[in-house]
Amino acid sequence: VNICKGTEFTAEVTVKADPPNGESCQDTDEYTFTVPLPPPVDCNVEVNIDCVTEDGTPCDKIPPPTSPSDDSCGVTLIYTVNVENTGTVEMDVTQADFVFNGDLDSVLGDVKPNPLQPGESATIEYTKVVDICQGTEFTAEVTVKADPPNGDSCQDTDEYTFTVSPLPP
Repeated sequence: VNICKGTEFTAEVTVKADPPNGESCQDTDEYTFTVPLPPPVDCNVEVNIDCVTEDGTPCDKIPPPTSPSDDSCGVTLIYTVNVENTGTVEMDVTQADFVFNGDLDSVLGDVKPNPLQPGESATIEYTKVVDICQGTEFTAEVTVKADPPNGDSCQDTDEYTFTVSPLPP
């Protein structure tokens, strides 16, 4: 018997009596009950990404390079990723992928704590050194998937894109 699906059950009992003198008698009683469905699982995970350089400059405010020297071309980007369980049950984060300009890295091992309790969050730092002298668009995308103890998984994706102008001719 599967009692997890809101199933209705009916039990019926009939009693018949035959006394030694007299007419037989009978009575029937029925009891019906429904197993309530479990409450819905509120699976909700949110991911947010931000980016600054080593000196704290927001990545979307990086000035264009002024000379082709190694000092001004190589810039260290520090991405901060926040993963939060905004649902009502514990979530086991099963996927955390960081994609930078098409290159995928799993950062699942950096999600700590894991699983996440309701309202709890994990912060991941991801560092990337880039050459800005060619001028290009840089895109970082993070996708996180989480599984509640019972129910369907949920996921969220966030992206951070910025462009740096190339060296002037």
